[in-house]
Amino acid sequence: MKRLIELLDQPAHTPGLVVVLTPSGAGVAELLAGLLQAGDFSLVAGCEWRLPAYDVAKFLHWDFADLDELFDVNRLARAPSCFQLVDILQRVGTVPHPLYITDFLFTFTDIDLRKDVRWWQLQRCIKRLKFLSQFRRATVIVRDGEGVDFGSFFPDLEHVANEILRVEPEGMQAVQPSLM
Repeated sequence: MKRLIELLDQPAHTPGLVVVLTPSGAGVAELLAGLLQAGDFSLVAGCEWRLPAYDVAKFLHWDFADLDELFDVNRLARAPSCFQLVDILQRVGTVPHPLYITDFLFTFTDIDLRKDVRWWQLQRCIKRLKFLSQFRRATVIVRDGEGVDFGSFFPDLEHVANEILRVEPEGMQAVQPSLM
């Protein structure tokens, strides 16, 4: 069974675009905790209220002051809209340390924007990710089936990826009945 934390076992300094398709946000906190311990990386949160900072702190057994410092050191950017995601990716440099983007397609689910506007912004992000992935490893984490346009937006991202990882949902663990 593939788990999100297994991304840490991959060579982080090998350039390329990796798309991770996960059934939920499960495993993101564990991955971020491992990344914080491993070293330099850049993180873009596709939805700031989904960034599991509290769960990361629990994994690390550290207080929030240290967690804030680590996130600052590792260049955290928050992109609550597709326009902000485009701006952030345009400013991201070609440094060799890995780039991680959580909840990537969530920023394109704003139904107040016309679909063609959201699609155009997605194409701008994909073009920039292709460029960045020539110099650094860019990992994009996507929740499976998220948003009404997932079926038309995800294939564009999938098409340019060097690697697709599908995280399997955690199975129900068998529980042994006990006597009262």
